[in-house]
Amino acid sequence: MISFSFIVLFHNNNATDCVIDSIISQSIPEDEIIVVNDHSLNENLHMFDRFEGMIQMVHSDRCGNRGYNRNFGASFAKNNYLLFVDGDIVFLPNAIMSMRESMEKGNVGAVGNVIRSGNTLEQMELITGIDYLNMIKKDLSIEKIIKLNLLSDDRQQLVYDKIALDSVWEYFYSAYCAVTKQIFEEIGGFETRFIGWGVEDDEFGYRLHLKGKLDYNISAYAIHAPHMRDLYQCLMSNRVNLYRFLAKFPSNKISLHMTFGNAIKIHLAIKYIRTSLIEAGTYIFDFPDQKNCICVNELTSDYPEGYVCFKDKNCEPHILKLFGMALPFKNNNFEIAYCSENLFIYPEAFCAAVLSEMLRVAREIHIIKVQNPKRIFWNSEQISGLKHVSTSGRIVYFPTKICDFDIIEYNNYYKICDGIASKMNEHFYINENYYHPELFETKQAHYILINLTEHKLTSEEKSVLMDKYNIIIDTCYFVPVKFENKEIHLTDVLYGDLYRLHTRMAYLIPDDCQIIKDDKWWNFSFRENDLIIQKT
Repeated sequence: MISFSFIVLFHNNNATDCVIDSIISQSIPEDEIIVVNDHSLNENLHMFDRFEGMIQMVHSDRCGNRGYNRNFGASFAKNNYLLFVDGDIVFLPNAIMSMRESMEKGNVGAVGNVIRSGNTLEQMELITGIDYLNMIKKDLSIEKIIKLNLLSDDRQQLVYDKIALDSVWEYFYSAYCAVTKQIFEEIGGFETRFIGWGVEDDEFGYRLHLKGKLDYNISAYAIHAPHMRDLYQCLMSNRVNLYRFLAKFPSNKISLHMTFGNAIKIHLAIKYIRTSLIEAGTYIFDFPDQKNCICVNELTSDYPEGYVCFKDKNCEPHILKLFGMALPFKNNNFEIAYCSENLFIYPEAFCAAVLSEMLRVAREIHIIKVQNPKRIFWNSEQISGLKHVSTSGRIVYFPTKICDFDIIEYNNYYKICDGIASKMNEHFYINENYYHPELFETKQAHYILINLTEHKLTSEEKSVLMDKYNIIIDTCYFVPVKFENKEIHLTDVLYGDLYRLHTRMAYLIPDDCQIIKDDKWWNFSFRENDLIIQKT
């Protein structure tokens, strides 16, 4: 029987002792349990006192980076198989044995079911009508879960689609997941450049599936211990991280995962669309040769995975084999996005998804008129899957109708620069080029400077800062703060909703002080480009 090194993440969770209990009850002597503490309060660490000698506690030196913390915990592992467990996942009986069986079959990785993974304690008490947390701690059993009609995981509805399409990686959620240590080390562990919640497990699963078979074990069950979280921020960071994933692996597999989802119905619809377009004789349009533009062409026989061409800062062309429904560039990265009128040969929902993404990455779209434009009247049954947007897109409005765009006719082209899609997505912002940023010009970024020292900044000092950090400081705010403990949370000294502004901010602090980034100020992805400057 294989032995696991359990890597358990902990950050002030209220039921991680139950997680440890559920592991110990199913463990064998050769197993080991490593708890990775991510800057938890000292009083919350006392829950582990009763496990002395049964667990190994290690303390992460990086705050809030789940990928890094998992890699950090794995560096202490002695066994050949790793089982990563979040600090709010309690195993039901026989779940760990089922995971052992998955790995004994030669899979490089495996996941199981997670019950009610998104609800808070109050929500679960309303759903079940019982003291839910008390049940998890004192009366958890498979019989109880069945009686409460909770034995379900939303992923089960499409699991056979994922197996058939070799895309189980989409379901490789790291709430708990097993992997061979050898393969884990070969692929470099979890990606640590993802910020906040989400996608580090999808991307990890994607790289794993390139090495061998993944298993979704439908007989393994664990239950999520409910807790409050900022679901909006989770969805936002998840969406931004998906673009980082796409930039790393620019393929339609990833873009479909982000938009319509990879399902048999979608796979058949894409196959039908591809065959129909090639039979219609689609071709690459001769787009204007212009710097700072991006061109999206419908797929052709030479480019059956699609054709997206953009010019870099030296006006050199680059081609990506993408349909265009997800593009790995920041908002308004290009001045103009070009397509021809023939793009409307696609089914309306498919075309609308492409136009929406073009409008996100460019300030306006020019649809060039053509003689004898190509059109296809589609069989609605064969493309019905395009009506259903992937749940990964919950944070963004995905248009499915052309009427969602404001289209203006000019002499030789139509222009789109507005519409319901752009208005409803104003809050969603991708502010960096994850795909080969060296290909694009880096302009001096504009910042608001918040001076948290006890001395006002002179004009000369401001100029020195701008030269040193290659930034433009538009405005300075003087907010003197006494750093009594040599550290602060910005939410304690800056009031209102400043943290919601998309504007970049620089924080000037004394050289022997620091800003702690574990409060809501840093929840938004666009805060990642803020600067913390220590005054010397």
